[in-house]
Amino acid sequence: MKLLQQANTDNVSYVETMISFQSNEVVRLADLLRQMYSDPTNYTQCNNFPAMFDYLMSEGLEDAVAAAKEDVADYVEGVNCKLKCDKTARDPACEVSFNFQAAVNRNSKLHDGSADLQKRFTQTALSFLLDDEEERVVGVNLVNIEDQAVSMEGFDTQMQFFNR
Repeated sequence: MKLLQQANTDNVSYVETMISFQSNEVVRLADLLRQMYSDPTNYTQCNNFPAMFDYLMSEGLEDAVAAAKEDVADYVEGVNCKLKCDKTARDPACEVSFNFQAAVNRNSKLHDGSADLQKRFTQTALSFLLDDEEERVVGVNLVNIEDQAVSMEGFDTQMQFFNR
């Protein structure tokens, strides 16, 4: 809400906000994926990705996407309500259009400090499905510091995840 108010003050008419969707469900699904595909080399060979994606789908990825779509709708409704966008005395920030980018954390790591490729894969899969199904989600973006060791360790793999 404050972002939209500031954007309006600054004469900005459109804003995209990055959000990580369904974080708890991403962790649950990534843990299942880690159990099913425990060999780290599975995540470096793109010919394995369709089977891993299908496995996530069988374990509830579609439900997580549906829940994320509800999260988007609830967020938009909450903002519109707080700004009184349906009232005569509405906040001028109602004039600022906004959408979302699904954020994928490039620095997800395991307890030993190595890249959590299972979580990145799961978060990427959810984010791209959500981008396909929810018109308010207009992109998927890798977030966090690019030059940390854990990010650099999995960079090539991350790029394969995004080459859908």
